[in-house]
Amino acid sequence: MTIPCPKLLFLRKKAIFRLRKHTFIKKEMPSKWTAFHHTMIKQKLIQTRQYFKQNFKVFQGLYQDPRTPKRARWLLWAAIGYTLLPFDLIPDFIPVLGQLDDLVIVPLLIILAIKGIPPELYEEHRQRVFNPSNDTE
Repeated sequence: MTIPCPKLLFLRKKAIFRLRKHTFIKKEMPSKWTAFHHTMIKQKLIQTRQYFKQNFKVFQGLYQDPRTPKRARWLLWAAIGYTLLPFDLIPDFIPVLGQLDDLVIVPLLIILAIKGIPPELYEEHRQRVFNPSNDTE
């Protein structure tokens, strides 16, 4: 049986103590910037989710309209298909990138599709969805 050097035991205990102390401080009192940053990100994600929920019928109408360019239709189809796929391009068990790909790819596809749609057509569908009483034509 070998006996470890007392100095190494002391350094190891000191390192463990520092690690515990650091994590305790980190858990107990997060910095104001970190809390503010997380709050801002959470608010932005909530706003993005609400925007897509409100405009889902607009996207659906644009997809079904024959005047919508094929490229925009394909991008809308790809966004809907990617959300419904049972697998991801980047697996979710990868800590940050796994969840980030869903939050980046789908909105990016929808934004690219909207940019490819003529503004008059987009506004027509928005008016039809959000102001149904004005659709007396």
